[in-house]
Amino acid sequence: MAKGIAAVFDAVFLLIIASIASGILLSVTYGYGSSFERHAKGVLMNYYAKQVVKALVTASIERDGVPDYLLSYLKESIEAGRDMTELENMLKDIVTKAMEPVRDRYDYVVSLKTENGSIFICNDNIIENDPLDNYFGPRYSSSTKIYMDIKGRYVPITITVTLTPRGILECP
Repeated sequence: MAKGIAAVFDAVFLLIIASIASGILLSVTYGYGSSFERHAKGVLMNYYAKQVVKALVTASIERDGVPDYLLSYLKESIEAGRDMTELENMLKDIVTKAMEPVRDRYDYVVSLKTENGSIFICNDNIIENDPLDNYFGPRYSSSTKIYMDIKGRYVPITITVTLTPRGILECP
């Protein structure tokens, strides 16, 4: 009788150990897959933001029927002290096209900062202030700083693209 109880106890004990081990194995496997997915998404979104920055730096616009670079128009606008409204609209058109593939899953902010002021585009809207000032959630971002020779001195211009999960960022 004692041998039978000991055998049943050994079997139950082995079953408990096997269950715990398989539970740990499954949770580690699931955690690895989801953490890998989060990491891969972050890498891809940072890469996408970097490609959008490159597109903005090399973007061409049409002026008087002749293709020209957006940055050369920016330089001329700063030198001449022009109103940035036309540049804002050109930048908005380029950003709208560049963000088309991710528009349904991500909110975005594109900023162009010069010493004369800043342009912020948030989900196809030109806005006054940076909506990321008080935002501490997840973000995927890329930025570049360009120095332009304007009237004999080098002026820094920073272009930043930031993507956030859809619905978290508040844009007016």
